[in-house]
Amino acid sequence: MAGKLSLNRNAEDKGPVALGIVISMLVLSTLFTAGRLFVRGRILKQFHLDDYLIVASVKSGAILWTIAGFPPGVMSFGLPKLAVVALLTRNMNPSKWHALFLWFIACFCLINLIGCVIILFAQCQPSHSQWDFSVTDKTCWDKWILVYFAIYSGGFCAFVDLYLAIYPAVVLAKLQMSVRKKLIDRCYIQMLSASKSRKLGLLM
Repeated sequence: MAGKLSLNRNAEDKGPVALGIVISMLVLSTLFTAGRLFVRGRILKQFHLDDYLIVASVKSGAILWTIAGFPPGVMSFGLPKLAVVALLTRNMNPSKWHALFLWFIACFCLINLIGCVIILFAQCQPSHSQWDFSVTDKTCWDKWILVYFAIYSGGFCAFVDLYLAIYPAVVLAKLQMSVRKKLIDRCYIQMLSASKSRKLGLLM
């Protein structure tokens, strides 16, 4: 029964086809625009109003898709850390307070990344003015607010990555076992962590 449901769901999934159409149309439109500008600029050596409008349209579309992809792209850095913490707390058997600390730093990293997404969409009012250049009546924050917050968030999440990498190595180093077995266990944990991160990244 589960196999039939899976096959039916895969048959009804139009996502890959839609993505293929959108990506192919995007590539073709960009190539045609580049070819048009090349002919107008290098061969005819003259630009007209429609050329400038086409460039503005392509630029707006690129900015729109960049902003639309920002939230899932950012979340793909934070969610795998939760998976790694779940793996470590189950296999490393940390104390209660240490487990809480691991969950805290992973969740706080994710909260910081969510803050980046919020600032991105809140920095200009109305929000669509960031990719719709026809909107002239807008108010925006200083762009460095997002830059500085993103640098801080990236630094903190890098610290979380470093801690989650060092912690199991320290625990394994204290165990009374051969160096060979320690290396095998260490590689096993790292492979599991990478596997969980990869799966979450694909989901994003």
